[in-house]
Amino acid sequence: MSSTLWPLCLTFLLKLLNYLQAFIGFSIALYSVWMLGIWNRRSDLQELPFPWFLYVLLGVGLLFCLISCTGYLAAGVPNAWCLCLYAVLTIMLILFEAALAADLVFNKHWQEGIPHDATGELRNLLGAAGINVDIFVRTVIFVVGIQAIVLILALLSRVTLLNGGTGYCHDDSDILKKTLLDEEFGSSTSNIE
Repeated sequence: MSSTLWPLCLTFLLKLLNYLQAFIGFSIALYSVWMLGIWNRRSDLQELPFPWFLYVLLGVGLLFCLISCTGYLAAGVPNAWCLCLYAVLTIMLILFEAALAADLVFNKHWQEGIPHDATGELRNLLGAAGINVDIFVRTVIFVVGIQAIVLILALLSRVTLLNGGTGYCHDDSDILKKTLLDEEFGSSTSNIE
């Protein structure tokens, strides 16, 4: 029983944290769609430049959702390749976030390289982050922490699968496999005909 409990716990935790990560991505995408709706209701659209910041937020939210759906599927399928693909995608996302954070910390003139945001949402977001620095930092640490824990769980699931664990299958499926592969069972059904 304990040999099947460990992979099931890993699967449950991996799926739960991927739900949370998908919720974060969905929230980002929903915010950008909401702001695009407000943007499209404006009457002076011809005079304003392209709302690039909202589309970047939409892309980031959809990327989070795509990676978390991949992780959810990889957790449910006892396949080392799927878990490895998910781990690579998560590592790439964490490295991208680390590079972005390093640029924000070490480059004092990072705002000069950003194009003008006609919507004003980037200015509002930076103002809110400046006022609520503690909440903003905790949120970022929480999101990156979830990603790191999910990466560790995916690697542990992959190692468990490769070390001869039954994956995420229950004992009933092992009985079914033995029954289907048993020669006596196969010969007895062929004698019925």
